Parts: sequence; structure tokens; C-alpha cells
Amino acid sequence: MATIKLILQLLVYTSVFTISTVHQVCGDKAKGYVVKRCFNFIKNGGAYRSPDHYCLMACTTSNMISICCGMTAKDQKKISMAKFVCLAQECGQPVPPGTKCASYTVPTPFSCTISITKGAQP
Repeated sequence: MATIKLILQLLVYTSVFTISTVHQVCGDKAKGYVVKRCFNFIKNGGAYRSPDHYCLMACTTSNMISICCGMTAKDQKKISMAKFVCLAQECGQPVPPGTKCASYTVPTPFSCTISITKGAQP
């Protein structure tokens, strides 16, 4: 009986690990897809501008909050997190205030114009 219990526990742990790993891979693919389609709208430098159709399609079909939470310091060297948050808002998936995107914390209250002009790495 103890052997069966041990085997079941191992199966549960293995399943949970596999599911979380697959979720991470899917999240990384979604991040890559959104960054590729939207790079010209979220790159560092310049003012935020509204995305084109292809970028909008990419971000409306992706979990923007999850992508934001998965951003790294390496991503932040190329991507303006403030612009990314503006993009998410424009796509109808606003990132809640207090959320961390790499080292950037979404401010309260959040406004695209204010965030970018107040030095949130444009």
C-alpha cells in the first residue's frame, strides 16, 4: 500500500512539474511573438505611438500580464516597460498598478503619457 501511495505522489509531482514547465515555454513563446510583432512600438527611445494591426493581433491573443511579469533585465535593455504597459492597456489587457515588469513597477495611477514622460525609460 505504501508503494502505491509513493508512486501516486511521484506521478502528481511529475505532472505538476511538467505542466509548469510547459506553461513557461508557452509564456516565453508568447513574449517572443509579441516583442517581434510590436518591437517598433515598445523599443526604448522616442515617444509611445499606437500599434499597427499586426501588433494589436499579437497582444490581444497573448496574456500581457504574464508576459510583463516574465520580462527580464536583458529585455529591459531593448524594450521600454512603460511602453509595453501602454501597449497592454491599448490592447484591452491593462497591467495592474504595482505589477513588476523587470525592474519597472507599474505606478498608481497609471497613465501612458505620465509614465513615459516621467522617466520610466522611454
